[in-house]
Amino acid sequence: METRKNSALSVAAVVVVTLIIFGVLLSAYIYNDWFHSIFINKPADQQVIGEVPQASKESIAAYKEMIGLMVFGIFSVMISLQVVIFGTAIIVAKNIIKSVGEAKLKLKKLENAEIFFDLPLYAGLFGTVASFMVIAFSRESSLLIAYSTTLMGIIFSVLLRVSVLYPAKRSLLNEVK
Repeated sequence: METRKNSALSVAAVVVVTLIIFGVLLSAYIYNDWFHSIFINKPADQQVIGEVPQASKESIAAYKEMIGLMVFGIFSVMISLQVVIFGTAIIVAKNIIKSVGEAKLKLKKLENAEIFFDLPLYAGLFGTVASFMVIAFSRESSLLIAYSTTLMGIIFSVLLRVSVLYPAKRSLLNEVK
């Protein structure tokens, strides 16, 4: 019963941290001009298709704002996804280490759970692919998403392996000796 309670608290903590990070990003997007400008397409020579006059500054600004909001949405969802994956991997590793059984069995379970430590790389790759869908609308914003999500995937995966997987394996190997 205690394990379930701890797991539920861990999941709740991951959800709360994810929502806080998403809220901070959204607040920065809304209230910080510099952060907002990162996601807005820079070139002024884009044409807007529709019923508005071609040279209308309002239509171009609205188009850029819409694309910027889409890019920010993809970016913030990718960061949130990385946080959820990070938290899930920690919870899985913690549950394996605290489980009942021999250290050899726990090592096998930890080896079987290594997919959770690779998930940040896959999420980063997904973000890169998602950025190619945006490239038709905004080249600069697409590159921002591609580079940042790939980098986040690499960083989160390395952090998980160094700070969670390695110490857990080292501890279990010491128990086996």
